[in-house]
Amino acid sequence: MSEVKGGTKKTVAMAESQEASPDPGRDCTDPMLNSVVLQTLFKYGSIEEIKTYRQVCRIWNEESLPRIRSRGWVKLVSSKFETDGLYFEDYLDGVNGADAVSDPFQFRKHPYNNFKLSNFKISLVDGDYGRQLEFWSKCGPKMKQLKISNSCFRSVEDFHAALFRFVPNLKSLKLKDTTVAWSEPGEDDENTIDLKDAPPESTVNSLQVLDIKTVGILPSWNWFFRRYPKIKSFTVSNLLTNMPGFVMAPLTVSKGYELEEILKIMAILARDCGISWELEKLDVLFMCGAHFENRHCELFGHLKLPLSTLCLHIGHFASAPAFKFLLETCANTLRKLVAYREDDRDHEIRQGFPFGVQLDALSELCLTGRGLRPNLDFLPFTPNLKSLILAQDIGSSLIAASSHVSGHETLGVISCRKMESGGRGSRGAKTVIGNTDFPGLEHLVCSNLEELIISGRDEKVCSSGHVAALCRLMPNLKKLMLGLGNDGFRVTCEGWKQLEVLVVQPFEVDQIGLTGNDPLQQQRLPNLSDLTGLRYFGMGVEIFGRPNTHLSNESVLNAIFPLKNLEAITAGYEADVDKMSVEIRDQLLSKFPKFIWKSSVRVYEWSGFRASGDTDESSEDDSDDWSDVEENSNDE
Repeated sequence: MSEVKGGTKKTVAMAESQEASPDPGRDCTDPMLNSVVLQTLFKYGSIEEIKTYRQVCRIWNEESLPRIRSRGWVKLVSSKFETDGLYFEDYLDGVNGADAVSDPFQFRKHPYNNFKLSNFKISLVDGDYGRQLEFWSKCGPKMKQLKISNSCFRSVEDFHAALFRFVPNLKSLKLKDTTVAWSEPGEDDENTIDLKDAPPESTVNSLQVLDIKTVGILPSWNWFFRRYPKIKSFTVSNLLTNMPGFVMAPLTVSKGYELEEILKIMAILARDCGISWELEKLDVLFMCGAHFENRHCELFGHLKLPLSTLCLHIGHFASAPAFKFLLETCANTLRKLVAYREDDRDHEIRQGFPFGVQLDALSELCLTGRGLRPNLDFLPFTPNLKSLILAQDIGSSLIAASSHVSGHETLGVISCRKMESGGRGSRGAKTVIGNTDFPGLEHLVCSNLEELIISGRDEKVCSSGHVAALCRLMPNLKKLMLGLGNDGFRVTCEGWKQLEVLVVQPFEVDQIGLTGNDPLQQQRLPNLSDLTGLRYFGMGVEIFGRPNTHLSNESVLNAIFPLKNLEAITAGYEADVDKMSVEIRDQLLSKFPKFIWKSSVRVYEWSGFRASGDTDESSEDDSDDWSDVEENSNDE
């Protein structure tokens, strides 16, 4: 990318467009310059591939625009001095442009459909914060997906107008750290919005995804659901407000009042307006006041939601029969279930899942907290599981594995918010593996299961017999977290050679176990180097614990370095130069700089380790120059 010092994002992008390869002419007989051929090529290419293709020449760039503008994203900022996106008035000028001079990037001919607005003060009063009324009038009808973050609507009227007058074709709305300023009627009359030429407020029948995170003030749920009758995905996290007539979910709210309000409104609208709800995703796991309790059963039974994804906090007063009833209402459609419960006083709900309910469609299951602690005897009821996470608590070993484990964002938030309380284990609980009746499962094979994560302070080292039973039961695992000693580790390395992620916690494997070099054996025993496809290895230890084994010269040279596909590890290394030379240590830290900690002191130093509360949005919201922010739209 050429550098234009002192220029804006638009200036830099315009300079780059002049450097594109020359146009060879439309009447060229080369088939790779034929419009039909190119459109076919771009139809099957990913957004990242198309971003490369369009650098070939100007014809390729122009032919790529319909696909990349309809599927990609543009990030707009409200100030021309911000460098993290395209100034929205520059984009608006392009949309209004009538020729190549005024619209060099063809925004008018090929507008974007997916918008990210960041750090906006959204006001539709002309001249208040730029030409926003014109922007929403011209660009709103084109919007298919809209993400608004770190922003504020000037008033409730601005919120209503922007989202229910100008975006009739919106399919997905995501609000993050965005608020609506509150003012009493007549308080701000001198700055009223002139909407005489705007379309009337209407129901947005196209909207299917509503995702609200850490928003302070928003209109009531009745207001939302009445205008979004076709919603299929509903996610809310950490709503806090105390304004009358608005969403109410302070931290002190409990016993599921917020969830009850949502379900009641949906039931009333279904009765009075004839709405047939098609909600497929309900994620209120981190919504204050949305705990599931017994009294919600009647509402779930009445609505009969075709849920395929359910993420829920099971409340203190929920009983096993109520949880069973909830599962029965969506047993035929449920594919993903994430449930958390901290109260462990009810033995039946703690260890009874799924209470005899057959969940044939379920492919992802995550049960966390001290109050949900089943053994593996339920597996016959979930024959098509692909991912199974049973986490009594979320320790640092699991958090360190990060994106190598499914649902790491959810697990990180649970750990960060310390939803699991206390330092004791579950009341009278045995370990998940130790309490499983393996003889009763001898005829079962979970061939679809690719991930097994078992985490908890009560967990013990699994015997080699139990590990062998798991190998037979789950032969195709690719991701595993389990407590292991030498014998179990050898069975793991021999029985699951296809493993890509292995986290051992508790970790009681010594140097002989890691390398397989036992002086009492003539042949090398199964060891870590047998896992040739391993991408991540975690020698589990809690931050304030002391591991039984550190990496040494022998284990690094004979177990770690032979793994050509290894991308990251979490481990301790010996500070004693007699056990690990400076040269080997430097090579180790050079290859794996982010996930090594030093073991010369009791409290370990985590190089490059980010606390679970620091969210990483690079996969979704990173954007440098506006011309390069296009990315795959995450249709849900």
